[in-house]
Amino acid sequence: MYRKLFRCLFMLALQLFLANAFNHAAVQGGYLRTIGRTTLATAKTKHFPTTLGMANSKDGSGTPLDRVLSPKIDDPALPYSDVCVAQIIGPAMQVFYVTLTRSPNPTWLKPLFDDTLWQYKGALLAPTLVHGAGLACCWMLGALMARAYEEEAIDPTIGGYGTVLWRIFQAGCFASGVLILSTQVDLLVEFGRYVQLGESAEADARILAAWVDVINDIFFEILALVPIRLYLAASIAKNKMM
Repeated sequence: MYRKLFRCLFMLALQLFLANAFNHAAVQGGYLRTIGRTTLATAKTKHFPTTLGMANSKDGSGTPLDRVLSPKIDDPALPYSDVCVAQIIGPAMQVFYVTLTRSPNPTWLKPLFDDTLWQYKGALLAPTLVHGAGLACCWMLGALMARAYEEEAIDPTIGGYGTVLWRIFQAGCFASGVLILSTQVDLLVEFGRYVQLGESAEADARILAAWVDVINDIFFEILALVPIRLYLAASIAKNKMM
């Protein structure tokens, strides 16, 4: 139970940190300009110092740490949209699939409190949102590292759909790496040591279940995030042609 509570608090703290970074990047812009019918926040050419003394590069790339702590975000609403999709829609699709196909539940789809007093309707809502928060954090970190919130990453009239898809692919690869690393850390905390296949039947079952969860998480996040991103890109291109 304490491990679940710690995970909840950690995910909440990480989301608050990333939200603060998004807000910081959004308010840095000196003016707003409209692309088609989509309003994008555009930063001035002037460099803005951050709390760590780093400056934004002109192309928005900077160092990996600069991309996270001082990101370039041309659409302030897009990160929040990504959070909603990654945290709610992706895990919900997985829960619906498990329910319809009567497949085994993921290891994370359990009530937070193992007590019969808490087994009420909607008891699985909290673990779904908590797990979704972790997936959202993974995607946000990947999107920041891939510069997926810059104008050319969402506007196909600048670099084409190839650039849009490439940024999505880069963000997804980094997010998948973060998810795999987090899963390994979770197994390390659960067993108290490094475990691998072949040690025992219990360890083998837990490791295989964890990897099945990782594969399902990546698959359903792709189903949720990629269509939304492509729809946004198509909408921007259509509005600019009108």
